[in-house]
Amino acid sequence: MQRIFFVLCLMLFALTACGPTQFTVSDPWARPALARGTGAAYFVIENPGPADALIDAKSDVAETVELHKTVMAQGDVMQMMKMERIAIPTGKTEFKPGGSHIMFINLKRDLKAGDTIALRVVFQNAGTFDLQVKVQER
Repeated sequence: MQRIFFVLCLMLFALTACGPTQFTVSDPWARPALARGTGAAYFVIENPGPADALIDAKSDVAETVELHKTVMAQGDVMQMMKMERIAIPTGKTEFKPGGSHIMFINLKRDLKAGDTIALRVVFQNAGTFDLQVKVQER
């Protein structure tokens, strides 16, 4: 009995020592944009676990902040669509121009290269991430 208990403890230790691989959100950036206009933020997500979903985003830089995805509409026209949630599969997901992004509508101020803006993104399972988004010419 003690031997079984010892083996179980050893297995538990091995599992916890490795620790879970962490869900990360990295490389947040936005392009320069003018006040009262629109802007967008982009980043990279590494999801080592099961599928998740981005369900909300908040920033005080704009009157409205929405989850958006660029899709092909009728007539081969690219169109941005507001999304209630964006699926985040296991692995790497890149939010980038021409794809998924965070949309800032009616900016309260200019976004100038070199500025940093605060952005909070909320995932269904991974929780909340507070990002410092660097405004850059890319």
